[in-house]
Amino acid sequence: MQFEGKPTTVLGPYAEAQLAAILGYMQQSVSPGPYLLGDFFSAADILNAYILEMGAPKDALNAYPQLAKYLARITARPAAKKADELEKKHDHAPRSYFT
Repeated sequence: MQFEGKPTTVLGPYAEAQLAAILGYMQQSVSPGPYLLGDFFSAADILNAYILEMGAPKDALNAYPQLAKYLARITARPAAKKADELEKKHDHAPRSYFT
């Protein structure tokens, strides 16, 4: 976890354990996949993909291969690519709080 670009131990081991539990649960949920509702892509997938992209540390999904594949499937969808292009074009807010 970082605050203003510098590492912090505000939540330390507790946060790491909680993140591991959540990612483990999510991996179990998508393993039958390809989406959270099986074959059906839904708003739940969009919400969870956003959470994974924004909330998980960059290397957090290394231990969760099914979850990494799930996120790759979501972000590879044509609508996701289009949304990413539009965000890059129109969003000028700094994103330093995600690093």
